[in-house]
Amino acid sequence: MDLIGSTTSPGLVFLLLAKTKSLLRGYRDPKPFSTSEIERCIDYDIQRCRRWMRQLERYTGGRGSIVDKGILEIGPGSDLGVGLYLLAMGASRYTAFDKHDLAASMPEAFYSRLFQRLQSLHPTTNIGELRAALPAAGRRTAAAATAAPPLLGAP
Repeated sequence: MDLIGSTTSPGLVFLLLAKTKSLLRGYRDPKPFSTSEIERCIDYDIQRCRRWMRQLERYTGGRGSIVDKGILEIGPGSDLGVGLYLLAMGASRYTAFDKHDLAASMPEAFYSRLFQRLQSLHPTTNIGELRAALPAAGRRTAAAATAAPPLLGAP
């Protein structure tokens, strides 16, 4: 089979290049931009959650909710912003598993700024409980953050 003339050869070439890069440098950049761009990382996490919530609404006909639900995320990537945002939205538990423990190396400045944003987006969120859950969650490969009592106050 002639791969050079094949229509799939560019994809195969890029796949091989990506694999080589990963082998040489290790896997450390799950986002299409640097994790040093804190605001952009936070915006990215929030937009992912909002897209997921829209999909949940479509799938359930508007009857879906994450309030008081446990969330499992496989491969959270460079930070636990998605999980913290989902907890701020009312999820009771967030568990994340990742083969590559990238979240452990995210700078504290990211989380400080994320907590400020979460407080502005969800004023009744108990940021203290989120902060308390973070050290246990973000510093090992199998990460879990649990919030009890609920993070959102009564409406």
